Amino acid sequence: MKTSVKVWLSLGIGLLVLGLVTAGIGFALAKGDFNRLFPAAAQFEAAKDFSGDDITGLVVDADYNGISLVPSEDEDIHITYYEEEKGDYTFAVADQILTIEPVKKPWWQQIGVFTYQPKTMVIEVPKTLEFITAEASAASFAMEDIALKGDLAVESDAGAVKLKGVASKNLSVDSSAGGVVLDQVTTGQIKISADAGRVSFTDVTAKDASVKVSAGKVTGKNITVAGLTVDSDAGAVVLDTVTVSTAQIKTSAGRIEFAKLTVAKALTLNSDYGAIRGSLYGDLTDFTVTARVEAGKSNLPPSYQGGTKTLDVFADAGAVEIDFLK
Repeated sequence: MKTSVKVWLSLGIGLLVLGLVTAGIGFALAKGDFNRLFPAAAQFEAAKDFSGDDITGLVVDADYNGISLVPSEDEDIHITYYEEEKGDYTFAVADQILTIEPVKKPWWQQIGVFTYQPKTMVIEVPKTLEFITAEASAASFAMEDIALKGDLAVESDAGAVKLKGVASKNLSVDSSAGGVVLDQVTTGQIKISADAGRVSFTDVTAKDASVKVSAGKVTGKNITVAGLTVDSDAGAVVLDTVTVSTAQIKTSAGRIEFAKLTVAKALTLNSDYGAIRGSLYGDLTDFTVTARVEAGKSNLPPSYQGGTKTLDVFADAGAVEIDFLK
C-alpha cells in the first residue's frame, strides 16, 4: 500500500473515532436524552374555523404532529394546530371537501431527525361530516364519539391509531409502526393492516373484518361480524366472545386461542408454529371436521362427517385442543 494511501486511511479512521467519541460524550452529557442533543423546534398554536354547512368531507395530513378528532359543540369545524412558522399548513375547500396538509418545503429544510416535539392537532367535526381520510406521518391518530355516513380511512407511519365510539360506512387502517385499537366501533367493511404493532378489538360490530399483521398480537373481545379473516405472520391471535358466520384465522408463528366462539357456517384455523386451543359453541355432531396435525396432540378426529357446519384445523407444530360448549 502506498504511503499516501496509508496516511489518508489513517486520517479517515482517526476522524471516525473522534466523531464517535464526541457523539458518545455528548450523549452521556445529555443523560441519554436525544432531545437535549437536538432541541426540538418551537411550535406555536394557531386556530382555524370553517362552516359545517359547506363541508361534507375531510382530508388531513398532520405530518409530524398527531391528529385528534372530537365532536363539535356546534355545526362548524374548529381546528387547533401547531406550526414552527406561519404558513406551515395549508387549508383549502373544494367540492365540499376540506383538505389540510403541510406545505412542501425544500429538501434542505427537512434535514434532521428531531425536527419537532410532536403535538396534537385537534379537529372538532360536526354531525354533518360524511367521510374522513387522515394521514399521521410521524405521530398518533385518535377519534372518539363520531358517526360518519361515509368511509373512514386512516394511515399512520409511526404512531398508534385509536378509535372509540366510532361509526362509519366502511373502515380502513394502515399502520406501519404502531398499534391499532378499536373500541365500540360499528361499521360495514373493516380492513386493518399493521406492519409492526398490536391490533385490539373490543365491542366491534361489522359486516366483514379483515386483519393482516406482520409482527404483533391480535386480540378481540365481544365481536360480531359476518365474515372474519385474521392473518398474523408473527404473533398470537386471542379472541373472546366472538360471533361469526365464517372465520379464517391463520398465524405463521404464534398461538391461536379463543373462547365462546359462535360459528354459523364455517371455521378454519391454521397455525404453522403454535398451539390451537379454544371453546366453540355447539356439539361435535354439528360440524364436518378436518384436522391435520403434523407434530402435536389433538383432541379432534382427523376426519368426521357431521352437520352442515365445517371445522377445518391445520397445525404443523403445535397441539390442538377444542372444547364444545352445549
